[in-house]
Amino acid sequence: MAITKGFKLTKEETETKKQGKPWKNQAICDTYEEAFYLVQQINEMSARSQDKKVQTKIKRRANNKFVVKVRLLQNEKKETGIA
Repeated sequence: MAITKGFKLTKEETETKKQGKPWKNQAICDTYEEAFYLVQQINEMSARSQDKKVQTKIKRRANNKFVVKVRLLQNEKKETGIA
């Protein structure tokens, strides 16, 4: 793909929106089953918590280990007392 001279990106194309809070490595597991069990525990704790709602994912590394990644969800619109 060749880039031509004088080609400028518009403002919409250059701005990127931040998706959410950054992912953090929670744990490194030897098997997928261990990682999946840990994700289930984290999701259960998150469901019980009023304040902290989290997203989890499992990524496989090149060395065949599995990383459990966690991030806090952004606060959704809070209800206000204004009618």
